Amino acid sequence: MIMKKSLSTYLRNVKNLTLVIIALAISLHAGAQISGASSVCVSATTTLSGTPTGGTWSSSAMAIATVGSSSGIVTGVAAGTATISYVSGITTYTKVVTVNALPTICAVTGGGSYCAGTTGLHVGLTCSSGGHHLPVV
Repeated sequence: MIMKKSLSTYLRNVKNLTLVIIALAISLHAGAQISGASSVCVSATTTLSGTPTGGTWSSSAMAIATVGSSSGIVTGVAAGTATISYVSGITTYTKVVTVNALPTICAVTGGGSYCAGTTGLHVGLTCSSGGHHLPVV
């Protein structure tokens, strides 16, 4: 009988302790966050901020995105996604940042006057992904 009561008391205490730990974890996360843009282009930067302040930043994929350890400035390196982590005290917060590839840049060449009713004029497009020549009609 004593053993049964001791086990019951032990289990009740463990349950109460578990509830206290859960409540503490919830209160630690209340109001904590990472704010800022979720995407950036290759070679561009965006600044993230963490609450509470004073934490340390890191990136899960330095080949995709780097982040200043104290500044929160994220630089896009290559297209893809990286998880940016912010550690404040004993808690780690994360944000997935997408790095977008730069758009294809094209230069327009040729051209000239256009007269209605004619067959069109030749315009060339030379793009960073290769030369393209398209007739404009």
